[in-house]
Amino acid sequence: AAGQGVRSFLTMSAAEEATKEVDLDLALQVAIEGAKGAGGLILKSFRKDVVNKKKSLTDPVTEVDLACEDLLRALIAKHFPTHKFLGEESFEGSYNLSDDPTWVVDPIDGTANFVHGLQWTCVSVALVVDKMPMVGVVFNPVTQEMYKAVRGKGAFMNDEKISPSQVEDMPSACICTEFGANRDPEVVQKKVDIMHKVIQSPVQALRCLGSCALNMCAVASGNVD
Repeated sequence: AAGQGVRSFLTMSAAEEATKEVDLDLALQVAIEGAKGAGGLILKSFRKDVVNKKKSLTDPVTEVDLACEDLLRALIAKHFPTHKFLGEESFEGSYNLSDDPTWVVDPIDGTANFVHGLQWTCVSVALVVDKMPMVGVVFNPVTQEMYKAVRGKGAFMNDEKISPSQVEDMPSACICTEFGANRDPEVVQKKVDIMHKVIQSPVQALRCLGSCALNMCAVASGNVD
């Protein structure tokens, strides 16, 4: 317990030090503005013909993904020109996260849902400082649900504070997971085996909604366990 207390103290001290380097209130405003702007682009093309520009059919990227990422990159660079930017669509190869302020962006999380006209799609924007997430925004433009959080200040959905579920037993739990884009037979079988064990544990429900960011927001909101 004493060791956990020391680690907690050190983590809080590092977080407080990181906070001094960046205006987190401004960062949150920029993340929200960017998410809304990208969300507007998503809505303009939602349930309309979009072009898949990625070779992998299981991991699509559309011209809307690229336009959203460009919008977010430009907005962030305007307000935080010295910050690094890590976008899913422009990223290639491996990346070693440094202590520098870094924006981590998925312009459309749930692109396959977007392509098929399903509403579980969102813009995900986060600011990481000293390898710690400091600001996070997830916006579903279809449902107009805006999730936001600043380290140490709680999490909110459309300005209403949210909190995780109090469910403690598996038979009462709703579990959320994803298959991912990898279709290697061994990988798929392993995931199927894990899901089989989970559903037989038993659990009340098992869901694959198609957006990891929205899945995590559902956990934060107590909608899934």
